[in-house]
Amino acid sequence: MSEPKMEAKTVEGSARYRPRLEDDPLVRGLGRYAADVPLPGQAQAYFVRSPHAFADIRSIDTAAAKAAPGVVGVFTAADMDGIGNVSQHPPLAGRGGQKLIVPHRPALAGTTVRHVGEAVAVVIAETLAAAQDAAELVTVEYEERTPVVDLREAVREGAVQVWPEAPGNIAVDWPGMAADPEANAKEVDRIIASAAHVARVVVVHPRIMVQSMESRGATASYDPANDSYFLRCCSQSARSLRDGLAPIVGVPAQRLRVVTEDVGGAFGLKTGPYPEYLAILAAARKIGRPVHWMSNRAEAFLSDNHARDTFAEVELALDERGKFLALRARHFANMGAYIGAVGANIQTMNLTRCLPGMYDIARVDMNVRCVFTNTTPTAPYRGA
Repeated sequence: MSEPKMEAKTVEGSARYRPRLEDDPLVRGLGRYAADVPLPGQAQAYFVRSPHAFADIRSIDTAAAKAAPGVVGVFTAADMDGIGNVSQHPPLAGRGGQKLIVPHRPALAGTTVRHVGEAVAVVIAETLAAAQDAAELVTVEYEERTPVVDLREAVREGAVQVWPEAPGNIAVDWPGMAADPEANAKEVDRIIASAAHVARVVVVHPRIMVQSMESRGATASYDPANDSYFLRCCSQSARSLRDGLAPIVGVPAQRLRVVTEDVGGAFGLKTGPYPEYLAILAAARKIGRPVHWMSNRAEAFLSDNHARDTFAEVELALDERGKFLALRARHFANMGAYIGAVGANIQTMNLTRCLPGMYDIARVDMNVRCVFTNTTPTAPYRGA
């Protein structure tokens, strides 16, 4: 008996189906990732990072590193002229119309470090080994300060303040999406007080770190003829990364070309600007040569955006038959030392849209407090 003949099916959607083209070169090892396309004459970058969670920088001595074999240049915050705030976040209004607080995040820390792994200098050399050796010769004098790294400790009265412009370490106190949050909260209070049943739970979601197969990396160059930049980078959107980086560098978007080819995993990690990208763009301008940097696995744990690190107190009101009547959540989200790419939006609007799920709940009262701590910034990981 012959086997039935299987007919190929055409998958159709809003556009004509197109077959996948990327598989063949990838499975044969012919992908083009961030480190696979060196530019002629490129130098290698290695970052000097803070061992402290919170400290003032008293001095940085780079003389010995500059004299080391193979070193092209050593740069600190003083050399990052023209580089603006790395933290770029869409506007987000909190309670009473208060805006999300977005402190200045430098390409290289110059006065204070606010998390372990924050970059304070970058060494540019002919080889990566030479850059690493010279980085050990950079001497940084720190005056340590008491850090706050726990989310719940950060919101206690009298806690260490990460930023003077963020009292109580609150980046934003977000009252939810109701048209009148205060009236909505009172109605939810009334429903919970009179409900036949109330379920209460405290949910702690620990901090996690993304570990993509390809670590973050980029190659930067500068063309003085037309004051333009080029960045080959493993990103999730070359265009959005360009649009985010251009105002930080201080040039129109058309004078910054960002190229992304194959990417070895991202999951939200590679969505927005990072300090290292700005530092190597500035370094390329300073030395007049392309500069390449790839994060190693150890520094990825310290400098890549983390995710989650939240806790929530949640109450669900039910009637005698178990019908959901109202949901109240008091959610606290650790932003880290700086505001990461759309990190506050994820913890506010995304959470509020997702929390009720498919259930018909007449009233939902959400209150989210985004909190600063002396930890690595958090941002989206798989959309959350």
